[in-house]
Formats: sequence, C-alpha cells, structure tokens
Amino acid sequence: LAACSQVRSEFALATFPYPVDTFYSNMRVAAAVGAASALRMEKHDGGSPVSALQGEFSALQNEIKRSGRITPGVYATVVKLRDMVTRLIEPTIQESHAADQLLVLTVFREIIECDASYQKYVVGQKKSAQAALGTLKTSWETCGGSVDQLKAKYEACLDERDALVRHNNTVCCQEYAACSTDGYGDCETVKLEAGFAGCDYKAMTGHECFNHAKQLVAPLQGYFHRQDAKYEALRFECEKFSAAATAKIAECAYLQEAVNAKVEETNQISEEFNNAAAATESFAQKSCTSYRACREKTIAEYHQTVGPCQPTGAYGEGGDCVKNREVDRQNEWDSTKQISCMLRHYCEGGSFKEELLKECKGSIDTYHLAVTYPQVPEEIPCELPDCGRCPGCDECVDRPYYQYETPCYATPMNEQPTCVEEPECPEWCSEPDRQQQIGAPPPTTTTQAPTEEQAARDLPSWLGGGPKCPGSDALVHAGCKVTVTASATCHQVSEEIQARVSGQYSLWHDPHNNGTYTLDSVKASTLNLRRTKANGQYTDKQLFTLVPEGISALVPEGSKCQIQGCSQSQVFSVVDMSTNYCDLRMLYCGSAEGCKPVKHDFAISEDSVLPTLGAGKDASQCLRV
Repeated sequence: LAACSQVRSEFALATFPYPVDTFYSNMRVAAAVGAASALRMEKHDGGSPVSALQGEFSALQNEIKRSGRITPGVYATVVKLRDMVTRLIEPTIQESHAADQLLVLTVFREIIECDASYQKYVVGQKKSAQAALGTLKTSWETCGGSVDQLKAKYEACLDERDALVRHNNTVCCQEYAACSTDGYGDCETVKLEAGFAGCDYKAMTGHECFNHAKQLVAPLQGYFHRQDAKYEALRFECEKFSAAATAKIAECAYLQEAVNAKVEETNQISEEFNNAAAATESFAQKSCTSYRACREKTIAEYHQTVGPCQPTGAYGEGGDCVKNREVDRQNEWDSTKQISCMLRHYCEGGSFKEELLKECKGSIDTYHLAVTYPQVPEEIPCELPDCGRCPGCDECVDRPYYQYETPCYATPMNEQPTCVEEPECPEWCSEPDRQQQIGAPPPTTTTQAPTEEQAARDLPSWLGGGPKCPGSDALVHAGCKVTVTASATCHQVSEEIQARVSGQYSLWHDPHNNGTYTLDSVKASTLNLRRTKANGQYTDKQLFTLVPEGISALVPEGSKCQIQGCSQSQVFSVVDMSTNYCDLRMLYCGSAEGCKPVKHDFAISEDSVLPTLGAGKDASQCLRV
C-alpha cells in the first residue's frame, strides 16, 4: 500500500496532456513504474495477484458446487476476494498505467527538447550572426566604393601631375637654352657687321672714338632689352610650372596615402567578415550535426521504451516496453472485472448463472488503460549558410615621373641645347631635405606653430590609423582622434550623445563656446554629427564608432563600451585651440569631468587623444563659453 501511495503521488503531480512538468526525471518515472510493477508482480501464494485471485475464485466455485449453497465460510471467502480486487489489484493496474503514460511523455519530451534547442539556435544565434555579417558586408561595400572613388581621383591626379611635369620640363628646358653656359657675358655674343670698335689716337680724339663705337652698336638698340624680356618670361614660366608641378606632386602623394589608408580599412573589414563567415558556417555545421545526433539518440530511446518488444513468456512479463505492458494490463483488467462481476452475483443471489457471463464481459471497458503515444515530429531542416567571402583591395602604387629644375645638358654655343626625357637623376634627389619634402614627419624639436607644408605632410599618417573619420574637403585641416573606455553599454552611450544633441538648448548646451550640434545619421554602432561655431562661420564634422567590450557575432554585449571618435575641420586650418578635441569630449564627458549629463552619467577613461600637427588637446579649453 505504501508503494501504491507513492505511485499515486507521482501520478497526481503529472500534467496532461504533454508537456510534462520539468521536475520529472527519467529516474523518478522509472521508480514509479518499478513500484507499480512490483505491486502487480508481487507473489501471492505462488503467483501474481491476478493468478492468485483466479485460483481462489476457482476454489470458491468448487466449494459452492459441492455444498450447493452460500455458507458463512463461503461468504467470507467472497468478501475476501472482492476486497483483493478493489483494494489491491485494480489500483495496481491503474497506477502502472499512469506511470507508463508518464514515462512515454517524459521520453518523448527529450525529442522535443532537441528540436527546441536547435530552433532556438536558428532564430537566435544563427539569425544574429547573419545580421552581423550583413552589417560587415555593407561596411565592406561602402569602403570598397570609397576606394574606387579615391583611386579614380588618384589616377586623375597622376594624369594632371604628369602633364604639368612634361610642360614644366619643356619650359625650363627653353629657359636653360637661353643661357646654356656659366659666367657673366657668355650667354649671348653678337658679332657686329662693321667689325670691332677701335681708336686711332694719332688721328682721333677719345670722344671721336667713342662716338664711332656708338655708331657701330646702334643697330643693337632695344635688342638686348627684348631678349632679356623673353628670358625673364621663360624664367617666370619655368618657376610657375615648377611650383604647380610640386604642389600637384604633394596632392597626389596625399591622395595616395588616403586611398591606401582606405584600402587598409577595407581589407581589415574583409578579413573580419571572412573570419566571422567561417566561424558562422562552422558553428552552423556543428549545431546541425549535434541536433541530428540528439534526435537519433532520443528517438531510438523513445521507440525502445514504447515497443512493442519481445515477450519473456512468463505471465505478467509481456516484455520490458510500454505497449506490451499495456496489453498485459488490459488482459488483467478484463479477467479481474469478470471475476468481480461473478462475485457480485454470488453475493446478490447466492449463485451464478452462465448466461450472465456474456453480460459481465459486455460491461467491461479498458479505454482508460489506453496509453497515448505522441507522434514523433518531422526533423527541422538543417540549412547550412554559405556566407561567401569578401576579397581584399590592392594598394595604389605611384608610377614613375621625371621632374628636374634644369633638365637640359649644356651644349656648345653654336648648337641647339638637347633636352632629355629621362636623364640621370640629379644630385638633389638624394639630399635629406628633398627626401623629407613629401610624406616625412616634421622635426620634433621645434616649438613654433607648424607651417601649411608641415601640416599637409603630417595629415596622411594621421588619417591612416586609429578611429574612422568623417572626412574633410580641405586638403590641409586640423583634426583630433580619441579612444575612450566608458563604464556603460554602447546603447547607453549612444542614448546620452543623442540626448545632449536633442536637448539643446533647454536640457543641455555646449560648454565649449556654446556651439550647435546636429545629428546627421545614426546607423547601428556609428553616429555622424556636425558642430557649428556660435558665430555660424565654421563647421567641424564628427564620427563616433561604438564598440562593445568583447563583442563578436556570437557573444552578447558587455557592460563597457569603447568610444572611437574623430573630428575634422571642414576648412583650411592648422592650429585649432583644442576645438576638435572639445567637439568630441563634450558629448561623452560625465559629471566627474565637470560636464552635465542628460540621461546617463558614466565614468570614462581617455585611452588615447591624437590631434593633428598644430591642433590641441587641452581639456581646460572645453569648459569655456
């Protein structure tokens, strides 16, 4: 009875239909089945309770036939047998059925859990990973488009440079030919038709000799002035085109640095996309393999538990599976109910008529002992993604060109000067100051404000690394890059930046000279803004890229955010009095830095601040109106 009570408790806690409450483990279900089976198979006078009941009922029939009437002893036996049916056998059969039903549903639930786990991956991690790949591919395509545009501008610049260099060489060659030898008075010698000027001091006075000489050179009046004017025009033209060619060379060098920086950025995104794509494909393959193995194992266990299975041959031992035990229980229920019906008739009439047996059999129903077997659902199709790959870009390589200050060889006076297209490189090519003219960093010992040339020289290297920048139309401009760690999520950082901009001027104002910010766009983890000075004359552009700590295609966002910011002036500028730095800092600084947050106040750590040459990074300049 104690075992029966345990089975009833297990059955009462079950929830039908499926799913079964999660606290049911296979071990508890097996224990319930074992308890019911133990009751059902408990030996009673050498057999199971049902076989014992049948034996005693047969003996009862023989006793009634022998005595012909119901004696007190016979009545006591009838009561005993009815008590055995109602208190032991029927509850045992019902509890065994409930335990087997619970076992079927619990084993079936393991198949559903395989499907649910894989479905969670499909709609969760897989979808998120593919969305992240889509964002990366969009960034790669955007960068690739920028690379193509920059390369086109660079090629056009090279064409203009080569045309200027060729014209420069031609003009300077003509200028050189006008005076092909060194030394005063040797550039041009004119032979007078009347011969050389002389003086016969015996026959002529000095004054007469000088007048004679003047008559000889009179035809040259104005000639040297005209020739000198031609030479000055050539010299001026040579200097002008030399300066223009040098400026165009510097411009092309800057474009080359810019396009190669964009190429590097594109290749980094390409590498990141390719690595994430490979990881996504690999994880999808592993998830699919694991899901199929899970289904194969749990379905095999389900069919093994359900059956049918090979019977053992002994009574009440139909085999170790639910379907065989279900048949045994229904047979036992049928036999027990027939005996119970006959006992009832004995108690009521003192005898049993054979014609009542059909009536008893017709009233027996075993529908409540039928086990429900859920159908195994179809397998979820494994759709393995083909993410593709993003190719990288090649860097721009300069093509050779030849520009010389004097690209002509000296020639004898009676010959035309020879201009060469590709002569040996002159000595100045190896001079240190010429080597540093384009692309070299400025000396670090000077304390004077940088010149335009120095600022232009520094700009390509500044643009080439660190946070992404919004871009500027000015060839030479001031700017600043920052890398900051915020003790907040990137979502909170983005909300705070947007809240400050939208809160102008009631909830927040720019502490740095009361400028006006405008939010141009917000895309995923990037914010594009611009700040106009209070007088409305100057505008700087800002780009913030927010990178969650530890982010990847399959790892959730952490509690810290790396802020990568860049601000650039849009007009020619070198010294900016920390304006570009303040343009960035005023949008993420907290109360600890003397700022007034609108929505989220978080701690920050400025990991790096990189202004361009001449630009400042003085935080004290930011809190001034």
